[in-house]
Amino acid sequence: MKHLLALALVIASACDSHRVSTDPLVDVSFADRRAVRMLGLHTERSMLASQPDMIATFSEQLELDRSTREALGTRIELFAHAVTAADAAIMQLEVATAATWAKRDEDVVVAMRHLEIARDAAWSALRAARTSRSS
Repeated sequence: MKHLLALALVIASACDSHRVSTDPLVDVSFADRRAVRMLGLHTERSMLASQPDMIATFSEQLELDRSTREALGTRIELFAHAVTAADAAIMQLEVATAATWAKRDEDVVVAMRHLEIARDAAWSALRAARTSRSS
C-alpha cells in the first residue's frame, strides 16, 4: 500500500495515469499499476461526467432560437453518450486480467479521447450560442 501511495503521488504530479501505468521504468506490480490507472481514470471521468448537465444548465439561461438550441442540445447529448461509452470501457478495464489489459486499456484511451472531443464540441457550441445571441 505504501508503494501504491508513492506511485499515486507521482501520477498526481504527472496527471497521466496511462503513461505511468505503462512506463517500463516504473517498477511496480500489475495490481499496483491497475490500481493507479483506475484511480486516475475514475478521477478524470468524474470531472468530465458532470459537464453535460452543467452545459445544459448554462444553456437554459440563454435566449436562443430553436435551431441554435437544438444544435447545442445535440452536442450535449453526444457528450452524455460519450460519458456512457467511457464508463463502459472503464468497467471492462476494471475486470481485465494482465493478459487482456493492453487491449482494454487501449479501448479506454480511445473512449476517453472521444469523450474529450465531445466535451470540447459541447463547450464550443455553448460559446458559439452565447456569442451569436449577443451579436
